[in-house]
Amino acid sequence: MPIRSLLDEGSGSFSPEDIASIVKAFEAALGSLGLSDRRNDPALLLVAKTTLEIAKQGELDPTQLSIAVVRRMTT
Repeated sequence: MPIRSLLDEGSGSFSPEDIASIVKAFEAALGSLGLSDRRNDPALLLVAKTTLEIAKQGELDPTQLSIAVVRRMTT
């Protein structure tokens, strides 16, 4: 899962609870965007990076984070 490798690189900035929320939001965003978790898919990496970017701005509620990711990906 692309988000795990990205989280491993910068996990010092997130608590274990934050990481669980981020992963949940990432998975929800994938579902909303109609993407499946296939390794090496560039679209998944883009969704993962977008999820982390928004999380770093302070949005850690999984539902709101997912909504923000989908909005950004579809506009």
